[in-house]
Amino acid sequence: MTSPEHLLDRADRCVKCGLCLPHCPTYGLSLDESESPRGRIALIQAMASGQLPDRPRLWGHIERCLGCRACERVCPSGVEYGRLLDSARALRVERRGRLRSAPGDLGLAGLTRVPAWPLFRDLLRILQRTGLLGLADRLGPAKLGRTVRLLPDLAPTHRWRPHYPAVGNERARVALLTGCVSRVVEQDALVAAVRVLTRLGVTVDVPPGQVCCGAIHMHAGRPARAARLAARNIRAFSEGEGRAVVSVASACTAQLSDYLDMTGKPVDICSFLAALDWPEGLEIAGLTGRALVHEPCTLRNASAASGSVYTLLGRIPGLAVSPLPGNDRCCGAAGTYLLTQPANADRLVQTKTRSLGAPPPRWLLSSNTGCALHLRAAATRAGLPVETLHPVQLLDRALSGQSI
Repeated sequence: MTSPEHLLDRADRCVKCGLCLPHCPTYGLSLDESESPRGRIALIQAMASGQLPDRPRLWGHIERCLGCRACERVCPSGVEYGRLLDSARALRVERRGRLRSAPGDLGLAGLTRVPAWPLFRDLLRILQRTGLLGLADRLGPAKLGRTVRLLPDLAPTHRWRPHYPAVGNERARVALLTGCVSRVVEQDALVAAVRVLTRLGVTVDVPPGQVCCGAIHMHAGRPARAARLAARNIRAFSEGEGRAVVSVASACTAQLSDYLDMTGKPVDICSFLAALDWPEGLEIAGLTGRALVHEPCTLRNASAASGSVYTLLGRIPGLAVSPLPGNDRCCGAAGTYLLTQPANADRLVQTKTRSLGAPPPRWLLSSNTGCALHLRAAATRAGLPVETLHPVQLLDRALSGQSI
């Protein structure tokens, strides 16, 4: 149970200096003090202490927060804003009850509980191929249509094996988190990750008992549900104690870092590959073109690991790599935010598509599942001929990996 006293103790660390304001994307959109970190902290304090009633207007300001944690990077008082936001949402859920709180979050959180992800993905692919998803886009509710437009073109579902041996001498061994949403919409990146890892001499285990990392549940104010998922993942990944646990989704890596250190070190796959001792004489094909790198907030602000992707991509001959302008600002995906707050999400992502320039790059690369979906859909709406990929997919092409 979330304690109002504990919540207030965390919130009281904020001295309301305002240094966070220039770094807050939603404050930048509105210039409304209630849409800033210090303004939201003041509202959380008032709600927790009972000075203000929990009304839709008050909670709307808090829910429009992206949770990007850019404010944490510049806070002189060390306010853990991300944890404070999660605790405030949990307190609201406890006070209001499960059915009346956090509208919009429960639907996507339910997706993470689907017990047969391959079957669910197969169903989506059939609906996509038959045109029924397009019909749902045109005739269904707006949120359903928006979700449909986010889906990439789904390839046949990959049947995962629990073990993929290294090619040649084994240099390392990792466990791969396949995730829930990632397993449905970023299967190509997961398959590319296994190809690259094994090609570089890394044995890959895919623990069959793994489940959702719990990030969506935690950020929706349901820490108990997130804790149950964490316990299942700890059991699933504990058999190979000491091995790294890699993920292609930066948000999942950040969430795993809160509880998996006891069984294995969670690490973003680009960071792992950049630090790996590669085999000598490895043939890497050149790729001609320009790639812009989007740095997800979970890599920049939560993990401070956004630099590894440039080291990794620097190994590809002929590839021109540079950061996407405005990487210090959230793209608007932010977990379920791109569905629950579409107006703000679209305004923020439009700044990213404008940053692609003219002519646009050949590739736009992102290490976060939701960000990649959001950026790809925005580029398509803008009519930009740019391919949105995970960085490991581009590396897979350069290494010409074998099929798995």
